[in-house]
Amino acid sequence: MRWLKWKMNSILGIAILLDVSAVSFYLLSVIKPSAAQRFFSESTPEYVNGVSVVLASLSGVLFVYVAFLGQRWQMLFQQQEIRDNRKEIRFSSQELRGRIETLTEQVIQMDGDVIYQNFFRMLDQWCLFRDAVRYSPVANNTVRQSGAYSGKKIVATREKAFTYFMNDLIHWVDDTENGWKRTMDVLKEKQFYTENGYAWQPRRSGLGDIGDVANLRFLKSRDGESQLTKNEITFIIRAVSSEKAFDTYLQYSYHLFSYMMEKKLSRYLPTLEAGMGKHERSFFFYQLVAQFDGQERIKIKEWLQQHRFLAGIPEEDFLSPEHKVLLYPPDSIGA
Repeated sequence: MRWLKWKMNSILGIAILLDVSAVSFYLLSVIKPSAAQRFFSESTPEYVNGVSVVLASLSGVLFVYVAFLGQRWQMLFQQQEIRDNRKEIRFSSQELRGRIETLTEQVIQMDGDVIYQNFFRMLDQWCLFRDAVRYSPVANNTVRQSGAYSGKKIVATREKAFTYFMNDLIHWVDDTENGWKRTMDVLKEKQFYTENGYAWQPRRSGLGDIGDVANLRFLKSRDGESQLTKNEITFIIRAVSSEKAFDTYLQYSYHLFSYMMEKKLSRYLPTLEAGMGKHERSFFFYQLVAQFDGQERIKIKEWLQQHRFLAGIPEEDFLSPEHKVLLYPPDSIGA
């Protein structure tokens, strides 16, 4: 563009010079004919007019050419301006894209912060519901004082509530009055189904005592295996879990695990398990076995199994050592 501008200015100068020369010759011939005769001795007017016309014509052609170069220069200038604008737009687009990415990262971070805030708030609430559990055991539910029973009902809280629940479960399997050994006719079985929503499962004939009350465990058969099938164990857990004391705790546990599964917070499961007591872990293990088979809860159960929740419970903390396979079969990963 600089070369074109220099060329345009040079030709413009020549055109002006020629135009001035043409006018000068013409005026010279009019004002001082004698001076013009020095250059043109014969036919002075015709020669002066001819030279003036030629010079003016050349000047006109050069002016037109300068105008053409001016248009070309203007087009090049506009093209350069467009290129500059494109560069500026590209730079602005990159800057805008960078701002969008920054804003997106900030939004993602804010969403993550909200997720963690909600989770820890729910975790605190879950701890409150667990500590608020009040369980009145059925078996031996009186306080002994000075060799006699005072008649005061026992109300267990926190870890003791789960311990007393496991104790009641051990008593229930061999209880002949209100437990599994009681006599059930057709009318009582229908009433049981109406109250609980599932059928009564009769105790197998010939099945001996099952509960080991002293150790809060099931007795082993002669071959060292549990005397109960998986369906029988599930029935026992469901039947004894009809106690309403744990309802709020279990419902909120379901919502907490549902939120953790949805937001992919599985890395906090070991922390959650570490905060549970010995019998609370056992209690929740059997709840997963018996109470998490519904259409919605089965997804949570499978998610917890996938991340090995409660898989580290020692064998001595189960009702029977082989019960671990109820959630984690030997062929499962990490068993």
